[in-house]
Amino acid sequence: MLIRKIAILLTIIIFFNACTDVVKSRVSEFNYSGYGDSIYAVIDINVYASDGKTPLADVQIKAEKNGKSRTTNKDGFVEIPFEKGDYNIMIAKSGYQSIRLKNYHSDPDQISNATIILEQGVGTQNFELPEWMKGGSFYKEN
Repeated sequence: MLIRKIAILLTIIIFFNACTDVVKSRVSEFNYSGYGDSIYAVIDINVYASDGKTPLADVQIKAEKNGKSRTTNKDGFVEIPFEKGDYNIMIAKSGYQSIRLKNYHSDPDQISNATIILEQGVGTQNFELPEWMKGGSFYKEN
């Protein structure tokens, strides 16, 4: 009886540890970089599977403020123009955890880049973007 209780306790501990080590979708890299020659801001987004190498096609990228939506191509890439303003951007694909980029700041002529890693699963991860600064700001995953 004691051995059975110990086995059950070990099973619970192993299960708890497995649940706390769940890998989440994440932003691998983001920057507000240089300027182009347009009246719109442009954000280039690359989306990859959990290995960080396999591009994910048909990922929906949607601006929550105006409902503008695009999907990634076969290379996991999408380019989206934005009018001046602040936006939350939802990145979602069926069967994967979603990511919400919070407080994307767009300014005419601005070019931004993001690299997103999506993990299989459910739920939404919120990512607060770095504060926009003229000349650029940058985030890179450690």
